[in-house]
Amino acid sequence: MEVSKSNPDTVVVQSFTTDFSEAWGILLDGAHIWVADNGDDTLKRLNSDGSVAQTINVGSNPQHPIFVTGWLRGSVHHRHMLW
Repeated sequence: MEVSKSNPDTVVVQSFTTDFSEAWGILLDGAHIWVADNGDDTLKRLNSDGSVAQTINVGSNPQHPIFVTGWLRGSVHHRHMLW
């Protein structure tokens, strides 16, 4: 699978090959891009070059992660993210 990033000022698009097996969701937390990988049950934080900076095992079938700025009663949290 490939990840692409574009620079709106220069209109340059760069593509990077990734090791995602089944990407199901993507989010921006204000500083980082995160991808839910349903194929290996992880949440992955990307570096600016598209490589994986951090992998978090999150359990079965992660999909559609969301970012919250506070705590929600009764929800699963890790670094203020829900999956």
